[in-house]
Amino acid sequence: MVELFGHKSTAIFDLWSITHFLSGAGIVLLVRWIMRFPGPARQSPLLICLMLSAGWEFLEIYLELGLIGTPAITRWFDGVEHWSNRIIADQALFVLGFALASARAWMVLPAKALSLGWLAVHVFLMPHSMYIQESWGY
Repeated sequence: MVELFGHKSTAIFDLWSITHFLSGAGIVLLVRWIMRFPGPARQSPLLICLMLSAGWEFLEIYLELGLIGTPAITRWFDGVEHWSNRIIADQALFVLGFALASARAWMVLPAKALSLGWLAVHVFLMPHSMYIQESWGY
C-alpha cells in the first residue's frame, strides 16, 4: 500500500521531495541561459525544465539499481523510489519550484543554497539518503 508521506520506496512524498522543489527553483537561470541558443527548446522553458528533471530521475534509478556507480552509492540511495514518487511527485514539485522562482527571481539563490546544503549534509554526514526520515519513524 502506498503512503502519502514516508520512506521513498513506499510513499508519494518523502523528505527529498523538498529538494526537488528547491532544485526546480534553482535551475531558473540555467534554463534562461539555455533558451538563448536557437532550437526547439527555446520555445518552451517548461520542456527544458522537464527534460532536466527526467534526466536526473533516469540517472537516479540507474544509481539506485547499481547499474552505474559503486556499491557504496547504491547503499547510500537506500532502496528504489516508489513509481508515484519518481514519476509524479518529484516531477510536479520540480516544475512547481521552477514556476514559482521564474515569477519571483529572489527565490533562485536561496533555493540553490538550501538545496546544496541539504545535499552536502546528506552526502557527507548521513550514512544513507533516508537516515533522517527513518530516525523520525517514517
